[in-house]
Amino acid sequence: TDLIKDKIIYIVGTLSLITTVIFSYYGYLDPSNNIHALLIPSAMMIIKLFQNKVKVKHSNIWNFIAKNSFGIYIIHVLYINIIYKVFHIYPDILPIFIGELLFLIVVFTLSLLTVMVLRKIPIIKKVL
Repeated sequence: TDLIKDKIIYIVGTLSLITTVIFSYYGYLDPSNNIHALLIPSAMMIIKLFQNKVKVKHSNIWNFIAKNSFGIYIIHVLYINIIYKVFHIYPDILPIFIGELLFLIVVFTLSLLTVMVLRKIPIIKKVL
């Protein structure tokens, strides 16, 4: 049953990811609104993919990202909102795949750096 559930998650997640890209390309999704139902299956698929495929015990990079993933998850929305609402920059200024990939890299990097700085504060270190 777990294998069937995994296949369903991968199929629905892939379909939601493709639908999100198509809807974004044709302007049906507002790029400044990152909350929509299509993100849930995509997120589930990505989590399941890393859960099943990335089982590297001695990888410092994966361990570092895993250790900071909760903080990255919390902080990334702040940077997305700053980029959209303060700088008025949206991923659709470039072709959709390049724009989204560039935003992913920028937001991930800024979030990770912020979490690294916040982990130096003793009280916040316990939370993150």
